[in-house]
Amino acid sequence: MVNKTKYIMRLIHVKFIMLSYAVFLSLPCSAQLKMAVLPEKIDTITIFPYDSLTNIKSLWRTNGDKHKFAHLVGQTVTIVDDYGSASFDSYFNKKVAFEKMNGNAYLISDITYKFGVEFHLKPLSGIGGTTKVTISKSLGESVAETNWVCHGYYEKVKQLYLNTELVYVNNDQDYDLHHTTTDRFLDYQTKENLKKKIPANSVWKCTDVLVLPGVVDVTHFASRVILNVENETYGKYYLYASDLIDNRDKDTKNFMTLEEFNKYTAYNNQLKAEAKTRAAEAAKQAAIKREERRKSILAKYGEHYGSAILQGNVIIGMTSEQCREAWGYPRRINRTTTAYGVSEQWVYGYRYLYFDNGKLTAIQD
Repeated sequence: MVNKTKYIMRLIHVKFIMLSYAVFLSLPCSAQLKMAVLPEKIDTITIFPYDSLTNIKSLWRTNGDKHKFAHLVGQTVTIVDDYGSASFDSYFNKKVAFEKMNGNAYLISDITYKFGVEFHLKPLSGIGGTTKVTISKSLGESVAETNWVCHGYYEKVKQLYLNTELVYVNNDQDYDLHHTTTDRFLDYQTKENLKKKIPANSVWKCTDVLVLPGVVDVTHFASRVILNVENETYGKYYLYASDLIDNRDKDTKNFMTLEEFNKYTAYNNQLKAEAKTRAAEAAKQAAIKREERRKSILAKYGEHYGSAILQGNVIIGMTSEQCREAWGYPRRINRTTTAYGVSEQWVYGYRYLYFDNGKLTAIQD
């Protein structure tokens, strides 16, 4: 009887499990999770047009790291580096014979990104195929800025400065002669900052726009495009075009065009004239007030006391009001009241006035 009961209970348990499974399978599909379908990610960028006021400039802030040089596609560059095998170590392309590319012009036909930014350089001469140059970050980009000259930039510099008169507005100090700078006169022989003072407001003429050959320090990120400037009295030197362009809107710039300098001088002269006019008007109004006060004091207190007041003096016998007119208000007043009246001590720093019933009786200084 016990075995039969266990058998029946086991059978009921099995049937219950089978029924529960059937109910689960019959649940509606709406109980299942529905996943969202996301759109495919598209790499969209805005390629800013090439700005001829710059040479080989990275636009990673706007275009992103992969497309930071995309604006240079279609531009022509000349590689200028007499020591290419050394300074071009900053490039990844160890198999490229950079010394053979020196002095040659190339069209940037495309720019891709693989292990770095890869420039596709097509020779303008038509001789040879396209060379792919991958530059590294930081130092590699500075080498490109220094050793590649974009023709559009070169022509823009000529348009801005060739045959233009420049005014040196810096007032040279000893410090200017000894620190490394590129925004001042540079010596052709040393390629360094000129070691002598040049008078402020001296006028120089840009007689030529050139490309500086040989080894150039790349740490200042200056392009090789330079301005040859001459002055009959002080000689012939060169300036980096990139520094003139980068600093032209700064208050601390060292050079202005003669036209800009004349406008600046005229504006300053106008400000000085206006300030002089305001000062003269203020002096005139002050003189009028002094004369009005003189007449008022003499009319109110008479010649004897009035003249003393106008000279800033006090006299025994003056009233407290007359003393205030002469010396102004005291720092402190010490007052004593007795059966004989009121006595006061007026304190002016280390000077004292003593009054009895409103009349000056003693002066201590």
